Amino acid sequence: MCPPQLFELLQRPHFAPESPGSAGGAARSPGRAAPRSLSYAHLVDLSQALTPEAPVYPGFPPISIAPFMNHAEHGVAIEQLSLVDHSGTHLDAPYHCSPAGITVDQMPPEALIVPAVVIDITEQARADHAALVTPDDLYAWEQANGRIPAGAAVLMRSGWGTRFGDAAAFVNADASGTAQFPGFGLEAVQWLLAERDVVGLGVDTLSLDHGPSPNFAVHYAFLPTQRWGLECLANLEQLPPVGATLFIGAPKIGHGSGAPARVLAMW
Repeated sequence: MCPPQLFELLQRPHFAPESPGSAGGAARSPGRAAPRSLSYAHLVDLSQALTPEAPVYPGFPPISIAPFMNHAEHGVAIEQLSLVDHSGTHLDAPYHCSPAGITVDQMPPEALIVPAVVIDITEQARADHAALVTPDDLYAWEQANGRIPAGAAVLMRSGWGTRFGDAAAFVNADASGTAQFPGFGLEAVQWLLAERDVVGLGVDTLSLDHGPSPNFAVHYAFLPTQRWGLECLANLEQLPPVGATLFIGAPKIGHGSGAPARVLAMW
């Protein structure tokens, strides 16, 4: 039985069910992708491997993976994992930044299969390690590719994923200890919220906010609107600017604010 508070959350416009007459191009609920067939020619894994060496956000405990049973003694291999739920390639649920936000286990399946667009700021990130996705980047993308599709996730490609194998380079702390990596700018996110029907953001860095952010303004602007984020994505350079569909597989952690994720892109 659906608890009253969860029922109320799922009836908000962002996750509301489609009306019976929504097929065939008719109006549908905001933030929800139209049904599509599962037919593809390309498949890319956008996930980094969870290992004890994987970089984690400064202050987080490292990932621990230890043998619990082994083939020689028990005839089966089982590992014991210890990690925070925001480790490696992972999903930020709305609850991460809002007590009224839905948790990982409450997220409807249709919110996890969505169109993807890729905003490439690789050149900016080479020149400025703390580069931001700006409204100008979004305008330029739409001039080249058309309007951002309704119900899409907007992914930042900065080239940072190639640093994942070197934790120090991925965090990229300066002399003061402040991390320096790219992220979304608040103005760009506010424009997406006001002007486009998007369901999620994704980055190939440790955070939706860039490294020097003092207040995680992007997190607090975006996630409490019942939208989600993906962090530490891989292989974004293999995706087209538009046309791919994301499939986000995340453990259904009870009352989870986030979850490690296996993210696939198909087109």
